[in-house]
Formats: sequence, C-alpha cells, structure tokens
Amino acid sequence: MSIGQAKEIGVTGVTVDVGDATTRYLMYGLLPSWFVPGVADWVMHRRTRIEETAGTKESLILPHCLKGVGGAPS
Repeated sequence: MSIGQAKEIGVTGVTVDVGDATTRYLMYGLLPSWFVPGVADWVMHRRTRIEETAGTKESLILPHCLKGVGGAPS
C-alpha cells in the first residue's frame, strides 16, 4: 500500500477488515484454483478405472507418499 492510499483511507474512514479479505481470498482465489486439479484427478481416475484396479497395494502406498511430504506420522 502506498502512502497516498494510506492517507486516503485515513481521510475517508474506510477500513480494511482482515476477515473479509481472507474470505475473499479463499472463495475467489484458493477455491477456484483447486477446481482444475480436482477435475484433472477425476479424469485420470475415470481413465484408469480406479474402482476396478486399485486395491490393498495402493492403500498401503498412500501413507508412504504422505510421509514423504511430511503429512503423515511415522
């Protein structure tokens, strides 16, 4: 924010609510950005017929993948 913008906000009494900014970021930034990878994941699962090909082996691999990125306890 520039000094001019800060002075204008001070004069007009407009405030910036952190909660509103966070909500706008989540709803209009982060959520839509998850849509494309989600659709791509769905397409890949449909293409590989995951409901027929996945099983115990894949279920056992997933915790190791999560552990690799720090998302699962050891």
